[in-house]
Amino acid sequence: MHELGDFQRESLKLINSLIGLTASTFYLVGPQRSPAAIVQEGIAPATGRDYHTTFRRLDPLNPDRFVDSTATVISLDSLLSPRMLQHSVYYQDFMRPNGQRHVADMFLRHHGEIVAVISLLRGESLASFQDEELRLLRKLHPYLEYNLTSRYLSERLQRKNTFAARYGLTDREFDVLELLRAGYTNQHIADELVLGLATVKTHVRHILHKTGTASRSQLLARLLSA
Repeated sequence: MHELGDFQRESLKLINSLIGLTASTFYLVGPQRSPAAIVQEGIAPATGRDYHTTFRRLDPLNPDRFVDSTATVISLDSLLSPRMLQHSVYYQDFMRPNGQRHVADMFLRHHGEIVAVISLLRGESLASFQDEELRLLRKLHPYLEYNLTSRYLSERLQRKNTFAARYGLTDREFDVLELLRAGYTNQHIADELVLGLATVKTHVRHILHKTGTASRSQLLARLLSA
């Protein structure tokens, strides 16, 4: 059975094969709109951390700005003129140092609420997102949204409800548990969830304590038998 991460990676590969990108990311929007299950292509882990911890609030495409919108795909160039963008702190301090110039974001919703974002990036060497490319992305949107919400998020929610009820895990502990289940190292978990390594280690200790297991191997065995 395919995991959520596999679906995210294959979705990014599909989009890249259709329109061509420099980099991309696909992440879930969790409680308090915190990022979870982050999959990045062509983006260094440190860059992803910088975005979510410092620069996301400055991003004109920040999903928080589209809570009451029904937009599915929006390009940064449609929001700001080149002059306005290039004079912004967001461009000067984040986009330009990381080789980004053109951005288009796809918002995936469940019952009207944004539950995931696919961010598509191009550097200076590539052209801006053209109207026909944005139309193609909008045609692809319902397929990606349906698969995410009807299959992967449904399975994830069922697991979350089961383990939260059984072991009293917090939302963030469950996020860590999902990545442990996928075989991620502590450092990889820290990169994916935009957390410090010490924080991840603390979450792992809490998970082991709450589940009554003494090691990752025991924890995984417990999960498989649940």
